[in-house]
Amino acid sequence: MGSVSTWVDILAGIRALYDLVKFGSDYTKSFLKYQQDPETCAEGRRVDHMAYTTSHHLLALMRDIEACRDRITQGTVEDPAHCLCSIFNTIKDENQGTLLVGEWTRIYRELGCGSEERPGMSNPDLDDLPMDPYQHARAARLTESRPSNH
Repeated sequence: MGSVSTWVDILAGIRALYDLVKFGSDYTKSFLKYQQDPETCAEGRRVDHMAYTTSHHLLALMRDIEACRDRITQGTVEDPAHCLCSIFNTIKDENQGTLLVGEWTRIYRELGCGSEERPGMSNPDLDDLPMDPYQHARAARLTESRPSNH
């Protein structure tokens, strides 16, 4: 388990990212609204009790959300939905193929994050393509976080 407040921040961050991707909403305003939302807080408690995720993984997820936000707001990403889909795919990879939150599953489907709906998402034929800057940053963080076996 992580911490309820970190889960609330992650839930609020993903909802704010969705609003940014879908409607062009102000990320900070949306984040603060969702962070204070009673439903988001209740969902944070529920997910904290059902998911086994280390605080390190939660902080990495929060950094991914922030990096995605920055890339979208700075206009350095061609497809904002792809950025959010990448976060969802990371969550699925770390949780045995599960997104943990019903709303995330709805958003995942709506944005076409699955490989059938969205070309380039989790497609083994594309694994050899060069990584974009976001993927490089994530890979660097994962490499830094691995414990040394020496």
